[in-house]
Amino acid sequence: MWWMENLRENVIKPSDFPQFQRFVIPLVDDVKKVPENENLVKSYSLDHKATAVREGGRIILTPEIIYEEKGLEYPCINQDYRFKKHSFTYVSGTINENWFRNKICKVNSETKELVQYKENDYVFPGEPVFIARPKAKEEDDGVIVSAMTDVRDGHQDFLLFLDKDLQEMARATFQNQIPYALHGIFMQDC
Repeated sequence: MWWMENLRENVIKPSDFPQFQRFVIPLVDDVKKVPENENLVKSYSLDHKATAVREGGRIILTPEIIYEEKGLEYPCINQDYRFKKHSFTYVSGTINENWFRNKICKVNSETKELVQYKENDYVFPGEPVFIARPKAKEEDDGVIVSAMTDVRDGHQDFLLFLDKDLQEMARATFQNQIPYALHGIFMQDC
């Protein structure tokens, strides 16, 4: 999609849309000591459809497709679960015409359950950021924050706060417009 001829012609094909996939990377000390032509993901007792197979001196990874439908981007998880088993990912739909357009989604990659929030056809979410509740006991106990761009004249952009069920908790409006697809960052101690 980022080839110069495509950019000059403003061409974005549906095949270029991002797809929600999960790779499982087995951490091994010596590739040559693991069995060849065997799915290492199964041997590590993980219940995923992703594969990691040693072929010669390298391990070939094949992802598990979480959703066949394309159009989800800007994934975010609870940072307390980084490098650990986790179930929930927060994503936004691309600006391109697709089923996820204009939505913020919470994806349970274990059950494939999807919860979604959509303001309307004119408001586009930026990158969602998950902020965990202090001393939370559950992975999804927290707030999702996203900068929202309203493309209509005379309408304000805003910062949206959603609860774990993607129900609106609050919003803060801005006097200036927010560039679409703004990447967000939450800084706990400033």
